Amino acid sequence: MEAALRDVKGEFGRQWPLVIGGKPVTTALWIDSLNPCQKSQIVGRAARAGSSEAQQALDAAWTAFGDWSRWQPAERARLLFKAAALMRRRKHLLSATHGL
Repeated sequence: MEAALRDVKGEFGRQWPLVIGGKPVTTALWIDSLNPCQKSQIVGRAARAGSSEAQQALDAAWTAFGDWSRWQPAERARLLFKAAALMRRRKHLLSATHGL
């Protein structure tokens, strides 16, 4: 857990773009994420979506839905189990991210 906390602190101040259709998208506006224990400490910044980016995200989701809807339920479940396993392996990092 201590290593995970160090890793997370190493990311402080990083700017995170939106991801739309698998591609990074930056905007002129940012949302500051603050450390709840030290409200003056910015732990990161996320690109702020406007109506244009929201529409792009909806368009990308509808485009992806066509392919996803053809996946068999077992394939979808396999992907979800894989994501769950990844989260279990990285549980300390996830906890450190939310435990600041």
